[in-house]
Amino acid sequence: MDQLAGELGVEALDHTAIAVRDITSALPLYRDLLGGVPNGFERLSQKSFMWLTLRYPNGSQIELLQPIDDGGFVKSFLDRYGEGVHHMTFIVGDLRRAVERARAAGLRVVDEDYRDPRWQEAFISPRSAFGTIIQLAQTSLSVAERERHWSVAAMDR
Repeated sequence: MDQLAGELGVEALDHTAIAVRDITSALPLYRDLLGGVPNGFERLSQKSFMWLTLRYPNGSQIELLQPIDDGGFVKSFLDRYGEGVHHMTFIVGDLRRAVERARAAGLRVVDEDYRDPRWQEAFISPRSAFGTIIQLAQTSLSVAERERHWSVAAMDR
């Protein structure tokens, strides 16, 4: 694996996602005490979850994931493991190349999705990543454009 160090083309650690039963209950810690500023939100009814990102000094982010019904991966994760770290997301310059190189390194890559140029993603299985899901993502949007596209204002709707 050492010979492939840096070969996935990681540009940034974008965020760490934490599965919670209720985003509102998590805000006193992640927003109020730790000082995170909500900067992105989306409700994905077809995937049975919603997320809220909070930005911290120097651009680091936490993403809170909450199930919105009894289906979906977030609910399954919570039932199996309880609340806690779900995945880490790394932005890469070329997702297809990163996936190819990850597989060449012997990693199990699943759930590739290249349909939306604004956000393409693939996941390194926790079996290959010391128990943590690693999301590799490529985006055509700047950080500011992403914050406008996935506006926190949508939370109130």
